Amino acid sequence: PGDRHDLMTAPGFTQRRSTAINAAGIVTGGLDFGELASEELLGVSIAGTSHRLYRNNANPPGVLTMGTNFTIGQDNLLDSLLFTDGTNRGAIVLSRLRDTPQFVNTSVAVSNFTIAGTGLTALKPAIGEVFGKRAVYADVDRDGTIEDDFIYWSNLRDGNLITDYLTQRESVETRDKDKIRALRRFSEVCLVGKLHHLFLLATLPFGSQPFAMREVPLGHGKGPWSQQGTVATESEIFWMSPVNITSLGTDGTLTDWADHLRPTITSLNQIKMPYCVAGHVPTENLILWSVPPGGVTNRTRTLALNYKTGEIFLWTRTRNAYWNFFDSNEVLRLSGGGLTGFFYQEVNGTAGSADAATIAIDA
Repeated sequence: PGDRHDLMTAPGFTQRRSTAINAAGIVTGGLDFGELASEELLGVSIAGTSHRLYRNNANPPGVLTMGTNFTIGQDNLLDSLLFTDGTNRGAIVLSRLRDTPQFVNTSVAVSNFTIAGTGLTALKPAIGEVFGKRAVYADVDRDGTIEDDFIYWSNLRDGNLITDYLTQRESVETRDKDKIRALRRFSEVCLVGKLHHLFLLATLPFGSQPFAMREVPLGHGKGPWSQQGTVATESEIFWMSPVNITSLGTDGTLTDWADHLRPTITSLNQIKMPYCVAGHVPTENLILWSVPPGGVTNRTRTLALNYKTGEIFLWTRTRNAYWNFFDSNEVLRLSGGGLTGFFYQEVNGTAGSADAATIAIDA
């Protein structure tokens, strides 16, 4: 890894449930409710059957009845945020194909989540974030019109109300016509990431608008591939770009971490890279990116960055989604989901390779 020349065995992983949800179940996302409730959800897509939410309170987790099921598909990744519908706290679950958003309350009842307002019947975002006491949405379907270079924001503490959509939005249109791919809150700002451009939102408590925006000098092809491939730590925000692993610090400094791996990164399956996924292991100072090698559809290779030492490890892991959860000691851990109905705790075992926790570690 990095400048080291010794061989190291990759850490293993363990199954979090011994029984698969379904042998063809592809995990598309997950969410821990944190202090709202002792609940954890995950999305699972089963070809020819359904794409629904599951409640991790049994072995295997049980399926939930949804207002509207998500579109079936491995790449229809889910993005979840804990917020409110103006009355109830819960989870807003969005999908990359801009399906009808779902709301899961603290009793784990699921319903359609209609984001509407004057002149707006239904906003269906692909990604979202909570920032400035509002839900911020991007890459949206607005009443049948795709607006992938606009951000919208909700009313205060009311994620499904946009009183005036014409004033509660901002455009980041550029001559490159690259769509918004990532929204991530980071300290006192929110990153709005495109493939070739980077913007920062900041709150304006006493302004006529709730947010101000500025662009960060970036460079062609150095922005984030995906929302799911962008991770915020305590001091930086990290993403995978077409040519590198890049981070933005609190002082506005951009850092490239993987110059020595550019041939590896640029040889990945670029068609599938918009669906790369990342997860953060805070106890180990690691960020994991699962990516598809050239000519491969599934994300079977993992790049693990130690953001304290700069070391980068290449592991054999098949993952389609990551999310953080709290263990019984209230320690934040990382869960990864694969393609066979299993999901795992990462970096805590003595065995595991690809999408099986019991076989020998490969690399």
